[in-house]
Amino acid sequence: MLLADNSPAAYVDGGNGTGYLLFRRGTTLMAQALDTSRLEMGGEALPIAEQVSGQSGSSVSSNGVLVYRTGGLLPGAQLSWFNRQGTLVGTVGGVNTFAAYAPALSPDGKRMAYGRIDPQSGNVDIWLYDFARNVPTRFTFDPALAQLPHF
Repeated sequence: MLLADNSPAAYVDGGNGTGYLLFRRGTTLMAQALDTSRLEMGGEALPIAEQVSGQSGSSVSSNGVLVYRTGGLLPGAQLSWFNRQGTLVGTVGGVNTFAAYAPALSPDGKRMAYGRIDPQSGNVDIWLYDFARNVPTRFTFDPALAQLPHF
């Protein structure tokens, strides 16, 4: 067993058999070095984001772009991009444009799939967001609950 934590985990490849395992400890998103050739964790786990919300409140693309949600689905929510130093580099849509439930990045980091609650029906459907075009597109239309998207 690599982790004692009971949370979904994602691996970010650092090359040469090393990388980082991302996982949650409570509401804190953590990163810990992983040697894939020996399947051993290295060093201490470091916090990279606080107050990450939802069961699948984060996702990472194969090129290392990370997206996560903090604060839940509160009024005034804004999807924002930060660089590795934690500096805001951009936003997506406007405040309250959409509530991204369980965001998942495409492997190339160009699109995001997310659950979105229909305010009239209360149903959750999957939507896709194209970052280059700044366009959300509804992906599922079934009255059944659609959530936790993956690429």
